[in-house]
Amino acid sequence: MPNTLPTLYCPNPRCQAKNTELDPQCQECGSALPKRYLWVMGLDGKPGETLADRYAFRGPNVVLDTQINLPLKLNTDLPNGLIPYLKLFPYRLHVPQLYTVIPPKRKKDFPIVLLEQAPLSAADFFETESVNGATDFLVSPGLSLIDSWPYAQPLRQVNWLWQMAQLWQPFLIQGVASTLLQPDLLRVEERLLRVLELHPEFEETPTLAHLGSLWQQWLPGAAEPLAPDFEKLCQALIQGSLSSPELLLDQLEQLLVRHQEPYQLKIDISARTDTGQMRNHNEDACYPGHTILEQNSLERLAVVCDGVGGHDGGEVASAIAIEAMTSHLTQLQQGALPTDVVIAELEAATFQANDLISERNDEEKRQERRRMGTTLVTTLIHNQQAYLTHIGDSRAYLITAVGCYQLTVDDDIASREVRLGYIPYRDALKQPASGSLTQALGMAPSSVLRPTVQRLVLDEDCVILLCSDGLSDYDRVEALWRTEVLPLLRQETDLVTVTKRLIEQANELNGHDNITVALLHCRVDRSRVPRTTAGSRRTQLQSPVTTSAQPAPPAAMASPSDPASGSWKSWALAGLLGALALAGLAYFFLRPKPDPFLVATSTVPEKIELSFEQLAADTLLEIQPSNQQETALQVWPQSQPPTTDPGSTPASIPFAKGSIVRIVGLLENFPDVEPPTSDADVWLKIQICSPVLSSNATPGSVPGVAVESEAAGQASPLLEEPPTVASPPGETSATSQPQVGWVRWTDLQKQVVLKADAPAFSAPFCGRSVDGIGEVPIGGEVL
Repeated sequence: MPNTLPTLYCPNPRCQAKNTELDPQCQECGSALPKRYLWVMGLDGKPGETLADRYAFRGPNVVLDTQINLPLKLNTDLPNGLIPYLKLFPYRLHVPQLYTVIPPKRKKDFPIVLLEQAPLSAADFFETESVNGATDFLVSPGLSLIDSWPYAQPLRQVNWLWQMAQLWQPFLIQGVASTLLQPDLLRVEERLLRVLELHPEFEETPTLAHLGSLWQQWLPGAAEPLAPDFEKLCQALIQGSLSSPELLLDQLEQLLVRHQEPYQLKIDISARTDTGQMRNHNEDACYPGHTILEQNSLERLAVVCDGVGGHDGGEVASAIAIEAMTSHLTQLQQGALPTDVVIAELEAATFQANDLISERNDEEKRQERRRMGTTLVTTLIHNQQAYLTHIGDSRAYLITAVGCYQLTVDDDIASREVRLGYIPYRDALKQPASGSLTQALGMAPSSVLRPTVQRLVLDEDCVILLCSDGLSDYDRVEALWRTEVLPLLRQETDLVTVTKRLIEQANELNGHDNITVALLHCRVDRSRVPRTTAGSRRTQLQSPVTTSAQPAPPAAMASPSDPASGSWKSWALAGLLGALALAGLAYFFLRPKPDPFLVATSTVPEKIELSFEQLAADTLLEIQPSNQQETALQVWPQSQPPTTDPGSTPASIPFAKGSIVRIVGLLENFPDVEPPTSDADVWLKIQICSPVLSSNATPGSVPGVAVESEAAGQASPLLEEPPTVASPPGETSATSQPQVGWVRWTDLQKQVVLKADAPAFSAPFCGRSVDGIGEVPIGGEVL
């Protein structure tokens, strides 16, 4: 007998009608009815069981959120073992995201963790008509990497290896690199490598030699054109001649170039922009505009901009950015330019656009919130690869025959809070000003601008969708891609029709903002790719190939050939060691390195030499004493400048490295005060904001939540709390109260850096607009 399908409630707050799992939309109001299937860490469920009266088990470790109409309630502090999920947010294309944590029914039990966007497959579900029948399309095609490996073409195999190598360093920093040594945690969705959940280090830190040993086990299934080079690569890793991720990536880059040569790309591009239903003018802009570029065109470029500044010039800023980007990039030399050259040109074009808008602002004497700016998202197809650049919250998506993936991470407060390890993304979205931009073109000098440049290897037909938030708001792309974009990949419609339809749907479903869409339809011609026989490579890839140099797996780490190595049940004895190992890394801020699937580069140095001219009210500064973990500054705690009260005495206030201060005002802002005659007479009024938060805070007591499963108390060693440890240098409680006082510029100058990327929590403590840009809501206008 098939199980009864769970009841889903409509997310429309004015409806909330009951629906079934099979309903694609609400049967009462017609609202989209998204299905959030979540991976459960910490227990196994049975058919018919529910978790916390909300999550229905659809597989032993899969639940369906039946009440997405209700907000999530994170009723517990995050254990240290979950911080890597937050710190690895820039890699969410590969890493599932933390959805919520459910406190245990009994204090001695472990919390239950729910992950979203995990690479699930039909095999993860109970055998009911819900999965085997009409709802097959609801399940992502997450296939085992080792099962898929023997059937893949050489380019795809290299692409998977390349993604693993890109993930190695950030995973190592967060103490979860052993994830990449557990084959049953590695899944693929066509070209994309994804992990089911993160696996902590226990005692010994894994090395690239361990990775080489794992890869060597896959040699029997390697494609014939790749096998000789792949064998040499494995040997070099095991023997230590490839001792760094950079050296490994250099070798894989060469293999990518070699094996992509037989592939030919055909590109069609279409873009449109629309004012929307509630705006009287359009601040968005796009390239190529209301036209389509045919596949033989040399201009394989699309750009989308969303102007910021309202009637004061958002449309001017977006037009300047479009002109700067297109004039620079359409003149790129044809042919195979090196990757670093293309990335440098994309960065140069972005900086040029920023400088032109900034100069226009300066010419028109625009200050603070009157400065005009724009977001930017660009895709350039070059040498069979897609290069993406973005600033702000305009987005890029990859749409294939099996899925829709957001490629970019918004430059906003919500994303920054997650990246810093504070709270999960869906909780961050509920915070005040969560959609406020942290950077946009034209708002700051190029020296503090951080464009993200990414790279995508194209080995299958796909659509790259660029859009402003007029379309992406409220997850419209995720809701529309199957009905509106997928038919294009099936050759059931044309590119211009799809572009128009997306504009129409955005107007109908959103309509609150300008709408801009650009589509790049990429078709891959494999006619010149040598055929390989998959049957000759079907083998038990788990069987190790012994070599004299092969290292033993790290202590307490399951062998890659152990089929149960990724199971929670195998961690019981080593759990405490795993939690302790992660505790030392939980406070570390992961400044994103190149994304494994999309190579990202940061263009801003860690420290910037400050000059007095750079300072203004609302500027945030970070205390960064040279070669010290803390410093002491003389602060005059009074409302008026010390020059007006020569008898006043300062207080010596210790500042931990990483503390944040905000400039409240300069001496020149006080008209009754004599202007300074030397640097020693320059005074700044500062507000001391809370220092960097500790991610090692000890969880407090939380109310219990009933778990309707006998397995609710199953141990989850990753979540085990270590003994209380001292906070890392520079970290204190978020409840520290800010103080206001005066400091000499000469005392402060050599011990601070501009903090364009200050922790989001410091904004409400300091009572400021974020990053000097102003609070820019999702709609795009400065408040």
